[in-house]
This record gives sequence, C-alpha cells and structure tokens, in this order.
Amino acid sequence: MTDGKEVKYKAVCDYGRQPKRDKKTGEIMMKQVKTELTFKTLKEAREARAEAVLIRSAGADARVASSKKFCDAVEDYKRSERYKSFSGSYQDHMVNYMNHMVDFFKDMEADKISVVDMEAYYAYQLESGSLNTAKGDKEGEACKKGGITVNTLPKHKTAAKHLWEFMVDAKAYGVVENVAEKSRIPKAVICIDGKKKKVSKVPFHARPLSLDELNYTLNDAIQNEFDRSIAVMAALAAVGSLRHSETVGLKLGKFMHDGLMAVTDSALDYGGFDREYYEKHDSLMLIDTAVMYINSKNVEKLPKGDKVRVAAALECLKKIIAYAMEQRQEVYGIVGREIGSGESVYMPLINIIEGRPLVSQKLSRKWEEGF
Repeated sequence: MTDGKEVKYKAVCDYGRQPKRDKKTGEIMMKQVKTELTFKTLKEAREARAEAVLIRSAGADARVASSKKFCDAVEDYKRSERYKSFSGSYQDHMVNYMNHMVDFFKDMEADKISVVDMEAYYAYQLESGSLNTAKGDKEGEACKKGGITVNTLPKHKTAAKHLWEFMVDAKAYGVVENVAEKSRIPKAVICIDGKKKKVSKVPFHARPLSLDELNYTLNDAIQNEFDRSIAVMAALAAVGSLRHSETVGLKLGKFMHDGLMAVTDSALDYGGFDREYYEKHDSLMLIDTAVMYINSKNVEKLPKGDKVRVAAALECLKKIIAYAMEQRQEVYGIVGREIGSGESVYMPLINIIEGRPLVSQKLSRKWEEGF
C-alpha cells in the first residue's frame, strides 16, 4: 500500500485464541485475537506474521514466559491482553501496586511465593508502605513515609489476584494456585472507649464544616498566611466543591472570564454545555481536568467518572482568587513574567517565585501543614 510517496506494508496477524477480559461480566474468556498491523518495511511485516504463527501454534499466553522470576512475570503480565483490557486509569493503579510487589519480592521465582509470603507482604506494607526507590533527601537517605492504611491493602490484594490468575493460566511460571486469593489481609487495632477491636477497615465518617467553621478557616488563612495560595486551596475545596485532583487541575483559562479565558468547544460539547451561556456568566467555572500523582509524575485525566461539569464560582471564591492573583502579579512584575491561561489557579508562592510546575502530591502535605 502507499501513503502519498511512502510505501507501507500491512500484515494480518492471527494470534489464535487468547484470554481476554469480558467488559460486561469482568470474566476472563478465550477469544480470537486477530489484528491488522502496518509496517515501514517488508521485513518487519514478515517478522510480525511469523511471530503470530508461533504464538498461535504454541497456545494462549505462550509468548509471556520470559523467565520464572517474579519481576519478569510482572513485565510479561503488563504485555498481556488481559492487562490491556483494563481501563487506562486502572492500569495506572495496577502498576503502582505491582511496583510495590516487585520491590518486596524482587528476583524471587514466582512459583516459590507462598500464602505466607503474601501475608508478609501485607504486613510490610502496613509497616513501611513506600518503595526503596523513593527519592532521597539531602543526606541521600530514602525519604520513606509511614505504612499505608489497612483500608488500602484490599486494593493491593485485588491487583495481586489478577496477577496470579494470569500466572496460573499461563502455565509458564510453575505457579499452580492463586496464593493472593487464599491470603488474608492483617487487621488493624482500633480503640473505642478503652476497648480494643480488630477491624479489616478503619471506619471514617466525614462531616461538612459549619458556616462559622468555614468562615474561621478562610479568615485565618487570609490574615495569618503570607502565602495566599493557602486560602485558594481551602476555598476551592470548601466553597467550589472541588476534589483534590480537580484543585490541582483547574487552570486560569477555565476559571477566568476575561482575556485569559481558554475554554475549548470539545470540553463544552462533551459536558453538554452552551458556549454562549458560559461566556456570558462569569459566575461559572469549567471542571474538565483532574491531575493525579501516579508513578512519580503528574497525570492529567478527566474528572472522576469521566464527567466534565460546570460549577458555580461564588462571589467569595472569586474575591479570594483575585486576592491571591495580586500576589502572583506582583512576583511576575519583579521576575518579568506574564500570567498565562494555562497556569493553575492554585499555585504555591514558592512555585510562582521559582517558576516550578505544581506537583499534585504536595497538595496533601499543604493540607496537613496548613490545617
């Protein structure tokens, strides 16, 4: 085939029946995998066809057996069809959990990992809960935090169950049972009026702030914090009803209704909103981006549920943001920069001064330090 002046080669690759996850039921089913690939050279096309023939003749999942080491099995799993059947968001979380597992089991052979080992892994996560590869501090020591909560352990177990299910079905690692499914998550001890109780999940009951509590919090941030972004952070959450990831993802172009406004037709159309109405009403803001810290980097996604929404920008919220923008404009006047529509509404003062991008993970630390 030709694409303008460039010649390309198509190869129809039939991989035979492979395990794939049914999107409706969630069950693993054997399905025919056949795809058409395009290559720049005839050699690449022929190699792809030959690989497909080899995989089809050898049977399902035969291509994944690179070695029996657990770390290699994880990489094989990430190349499998059943892993690719998960949504991109869930894949990101799976990678995070599996990185913790690789950090714990390392080069251990997959078939040597027992139920006892899995339960030791859970205990380690409760105690440590951070990777040995964590970023070091000024002295070079790993910056480890405390253990993860017992509420997070079931997510690790679910990821492990998917991984072991793959290794059992592959019949290439010597794994004959799903040890993750048989393992038990340790319980946490809570104290209620001096009486101790073991629980699999620590209950958490959130409550909204009263109007007096909210006013006190906002006034305290405005009057006592030199960094005005602290007030913005609290206002976006309490007044604007933005989630953690949405607070980091909100850009000036999606909040401002002046020359900085930068709202795309695709975002408005996806959310089902009228552009003319949005532009005329400056009491609205568009929430179309959520920023999460995954695998040591910021990842932009649609908000929870893949839903774009228009939220109310109340007058008090607009005043607090205008108050913070005065400080940003003052800094930019000194360093010779211009405010752009692509900048985050919430931006700590140190990031403004040094011109550093915002790291979503640090928002939680700000909440802990400020409130």
